[in-house]
Amino acid sequence: MEPTDDYIGYLQQEWSISGALVLRNHGVGSDLEAIHECVNSFIVNGRQDQEYELILSRIDHSLNLDIPFAATSTVRESLISTARTKLKDPLYPHAQ
Repeated sequence: MEPTDDYIGYLQQEWSISGALVLRNHGVGSDLEAIHECVNSFIVNGRQDQEYELILSRIDHSLNLDIPFAATSTVRESLISTARTKLKDPLYPHAQ
């Protein structure tokens, strides 16, 4: 099902507030800043990506701070790995 604009707005707001918490302890500072920006941009601009809904669900799940942080580690690792892959792809709009 296509994500609604309200849902995308919600994720963007939540990521801007809690994204750094989700990413903590997962790499070097500059890398995490790039990942944070990549995820933020992907939420708004990633609709053309074939994995858009899957990645949005990973973002949403990672932001669910009601779930014990250890229980979401696999989802966070997957999200971070995906962002790093996209950042390395020269065809990806936000690659560095």
